Amino acid sequence: FERNNSVGGLWKYSETPPPKPEIPTRPVTSNPLDLSNVPPEGRYERTLEITTKVNDILAQKSPSSGCYRDLHTNIPSKHFAYPDFPFPEGTPTLIGHQTVLDYLESYACHFGLLPLISFETSVDKVSKVEKGWELVLSQYQVSPNGILKETRWRERFDAVVAASGMHQEPFVPDFKHLADYDALWPTRIIHSKQFRRPEDLKDKVNKSFVLVSLLIPQKNVLIIGARVSGVDLARSIEGFAKSISISIKGSFVTSDPIENSVRALIPKCTTIKPVISSFSNPEGKVDGSITFEDGTVMNDVDQIFFCTGYRTSLRYFQDLIIEDYKPSSDLIYADVPEGHVVLGCKHAMNTYHETFLLSDPTFCFVSMSSKFSITPYFDSQARTIARVWTGDAFLPDSSWMYRLAAEFKPEYPEDVYTCDKMRREVFVTWLNDHAKKLGKDLPRMENFDSMYEEEGRKLFKTWGELTEANFKRTKERLLKNYTALK
Repeated sequence: FERNNSVGGLWKYSETPPPKPEIPTRPVTSNPLDLSNVPPEGRYERTLEITTKVNDILAQKSPSSGCYRDLHTNIPSKHFAYPDFPFPEGTPTLIGHQTVLDYLESYACHFGLLPLISFETSVDKVSKVEKGWELVLSQYQVSPNGILKETRWRERFDAVVAASGMHQEPFVPDFKHLADYDALWPTRIIHSKQFRRPEDLKDKVNKSFVLVSLLIPQKNVLIIGARVSGVDLARSIEGFAKSISISIKGSFVTSDPIENSVRALIPKCTTIKPVISSFSNPEGKVDGSITFEDGTVMNDVDQIFFCTGYRTSLRYFQDLIIEDYKPSSDLIYADVPEGHVVLGCKHAMNTYHETFLLSDPTFCFVSMSSKFSITPYFDSQARTIARVWTGDAFLPDSSWMYRLAAEFKPEYPEDVYTCDKMRREVFVTWLNDHAKKLGKDLPRMENFDSMYEEEGRKLFKTWGELTEANFKRTKERLLKNYTALK
């Protein structure tokens, strides 16, 4: 089931930004859907006139992704590809979102996946039932006369995989007076997921003067967060914003060499600020100013970007979610009721190797991991699920998996490429060993080659130059468009 109308997920660009998220982010279980009108069998249908409220519902059901117009990968295309479907010969090292989208569409067509996908279908609720799982599904269709048809129904399955990724629901941390500030200036605060184009950072002007306004920086911008998205955004809007400031938590120099390499690319015109103390003046009055922990105040902010990442809410689990989990014994997660999910900020906690739900391994997760991961890791998860569910590999007994969850605390290296390779090795060793012991003639799983980590490190040394060239081409194109219009 895919809630959008095509494959591509994150890499499908839309000029229309997604809806503004909650400011700040609220607990997951605070607003469950009322699905009592969906019958046990058959379908619930109703028609609605298109109103502003209905349009808001549609935008929430199928929001645009966080892909912005000038987005490029920061991972070599060679390593980004699925192991059994490489990018075409001659593909550049860093590629734009359209190239990634074309690749994913080609993958789906090559392996005959499109007939298996129900597009424009949302999963509203997942429930544990006898011998499986029940899903409440919904579709929304707009007729030519402007009437919306809503359809909901239930289906049951033996097993379910959640593969909706880690970049769906923006996370906005709470700060003192943030909600009050947002209520007074609702268009001033957005999340980086809503960012589309640097030239949008201008005052509203007559369309005939839009490109003229590009040459006159209009807004003072504050970016909250200085990891990849925050730095990428700062570099993208350099020259389009009147001023750029970045609020950073902790020291500018971190223990992660790659993060330090990223931060070294922050434009020199950027002002580095500490953590925000309050969205008010030092006396606590919400007057548009922002106070920082060092006592300094910004009074002239026009646009605020929260580059604070994402969370995974798994809202469709509703009453099966446990957010404030406290184990009743040393065997952590063993006391979690069947089918329930202990939810962390970015992923389900009670899982075996981030994949199999410990409270019921017939529910699995792909692409919802706790650390940096890329496509081949997700491929390894998917192959492991397929082999376990078809009897070509086996899970340990429950007590061993619970014990591993309680005791297994690996010290992964800070090098993200080495870390990614180590985590993938778990699945490679597992599947190859079980295939051998079971006497199964199955394709041998392979991890990244010996040059993977070194190639990754070399990329980050040249990443700044490669991405700078991308930004330069974008700005030259905009200037060329302006000249042509003039």
